[in-house]
Amino acid sequence: MFIVEVQDKRYVKELKTLLELYNGNSLVKPIKTREKHSDVDGKSVKLFQLKTSITNVEELQKLLENYENCVSIAECADSENISSTSGVNFTITLLDYIRAYLAAQESYSSEFIEDVIANHCSPKYSLYPPLILFNHSPVKQMFISALWQEQIFKNSDETRTHFFEQMIQQVFIPTSSQNGVEFSHVAVNNPIQKADNIWRKPLSIIPLFGDFSTKDVNFDNPTHENFEKGFWCSTVQNGIYQEWAPIYTMFSRGNIKEKARILVTEKTKSTLCHFKDIANNDVLDMYCGIGYFTLSYLKRDCRYLFGFDLNPWSCEGLRRALTSKKNSKFVKQNSCYIYNESNEFAMQRLKDFEASSISTADNNCKLKIRHINMGLLPTSEPGWAVALDVAYRFHGSCLVTTLHVHENIHNDEVKDGSFVNEKLLPALLSFKKQNHYNNIESISVTHVEKIKTFAPDVWHVCIDTDIHFKCVSETCM
Repeated sequence: MFIVEVQDKRYVKELKTLLELYNGNSLVKPIKTREKHSDVDGKSVKLFQLKTSITNVEELQKLLENYENCVSIAECADSENISSTSGVNFTITLLDYIRAYLAAQESYSSEFIEDVIANHCSPKYSLYPPLILFNHSPVKQMFISALWQEQIFKNSDETRTHFFEQMIQQVFIPTSSQNGVEFSHVAVNNPIQKADNIWRKPLSIIPLFGDFSTKDVNFDNPTHENFEKGFWCSTVQNGIYQEWAPIYTMFSRGNIKEKARILVTEKTKSTLCHFKDIANNDVLDMYCGIGYFTLSYLKRDCRYLFGFDLNPWSCEGLRRALTSKKNSKFVKQNSCYIYNESNEFAMQRLKDFEASSISTADNNCKLKIRHINMGLLPTSEPGWAVALDVAYRFHGSCLVTTLHVHENIHNDEVKDGSFVNEKLLPALLSFKKQNHYNNIESISVTHVEKIKTFAPDVWHVCIDTDIHFKCVSETCM
């Protein structure tokens, strides 16, 4: 177990909620405090301690990445005493390797080596077996700057290969959390580009080591052979296995908080359950990707899930997760239908599904869309009208359908509610009026969840929006 320490009281509630939401509640109560004396002026400060049941420090670091500048993580001993007040730092081994590698070359001065460590190393990374993916650092540019390429790697593929081979062997030893999978690839993940990217291609990933299988691949229309020869990596979050091709598909680890929010049930935390009535009802995921949220809905035992995505590599990644034995406990046969096409065709696909069910005399053919997930950034606005139309026509016996609207909006718009009150709700009410959706009784926003920062003062949020219906009889529709 580990203890998360924070000095600023303002973050305590946020951290408490985040840990409670994660994996069915990872907070071990009570929250404690301790006094810490400053080595500088001798004054004491109060630190708040949140104990967590998470046993993998890398998993915890990912969960708390938005708070990395204000928290420390310390291993909790059996006696519940903190073994280190400065936190657990797993990047020091990597820095030691770089320092030792440079020292072994005998051509670098100690001043040069320490300058590299201090000013050209940013050893933050994520482990997605068999991939080691380093974070983007616009200033230090570890591994990709001219200093690294010219003075350390000598513009030599052989030198670069030797460096990464030794790094993997000495630093990234497989653990039980990776199921013994050996690491074989290294890349740097640059920021998401602002260019039009509706397929959500990872345009800025920079391969450094390993065969990423990009030769003779048709991205837009890949063949089965392309899929089989492609490089795939994986992770497990909230007990859910996911797989993707990092050269062709994005993966956002910051979405782990929202995935955890979907998994909260009325039984585990009724006051924090914003995804009610999933079991035995139906879900539409309008931008399913590799299954960020799709798999969480399936784990909550939804009856049918319909997913749409334009990226064929994303759909293949989701297919692999759906057929993996690691997800077999919650993925039921014939419960998930994925379409590699625009969600503009959602209405027709759902009509065809009902018609097909009627033709086979399925008594459960009537759809009951209870949740519609709209996880497209920077805005899901192009799908608002489609989502309302689907909710109106396919809510079935559900008295309410909840739209989970993902947006990137300025923090001021979150605080004053202007995005909701001046853009989202007026747009939905206008669609309702234009299309004569008379059966819709009301539209209201019940919650705005701040998921992660996207840029300075810009938040990725999910706006839970309830569509209430007057009745469930077909005569009212």
